[in-house]
Amino acid sequence: MEKWICVCCIFLLSAACKTGKTGYEHSRAEQQALQAPVEASEESPPVEPEEVNEQTLAETGYGSPQVEQEWVDEQSFRIREYAADKTYGYSKKNPIMVGGAHEYQGPQNERRFLNALTGPKGEPIRYQRLGSCCPFYTRNGLIQDGGLLDMYEVSYEGLAAPVILYINMYDSDVLKVPLGFELKNARWH
Repeated sequence: MEKWICVCCIFLLSAACKTGKTGYEHSRAEQQALQAPVEASEESPPVEPEEVNEQTLAETGYGSPQVEQEWVDEQSFRIREYAADKTYGYSKKNPIMVGGAHEYQGPQNERRFLNALTGPKGEPIRYQRLGSCCPFYTRNGLIQDGGLLDMYEVSYEGLAAPVILYINMYDSDVLKVPLGFELKNARWH
């Protein structure tokens, strides 16, 4: 399992470096092609990761925090704060940091976060993972101190157009409700 995760991450990082596009900037067809399994051939040279230096860390790192998250139940996080910053979660420079990758809980933690949200009037939300993008430096990464953000398309009834939320499953920080959302059940939180 760990080997498969490593191969996938290297492939996605390689695709972002080769094309100069993040996953979000690719069309759906391009994203599907990038995520398709790739068979190694002797003609394909191994992917060499880019060297991480202090400037790279300053430009792309999130500080590698490791805040322990609280659960309401197995399916939902306890969130106690609302974001004041309108970019929280909406920008790859300010992603939601749920952590859990090292405990093989990263994708589940992303869902635990989303499961705690509703629309502004309590509307149930719908979400789907669009893919990974935006390679960054983190001491919590699984491969050579690197990670990728996951992008989720989130919508609810009455929302003019779905929004994209960026989630970091490698680093874990204080969770906040992004602007435009509410807590699913405020009494839990």
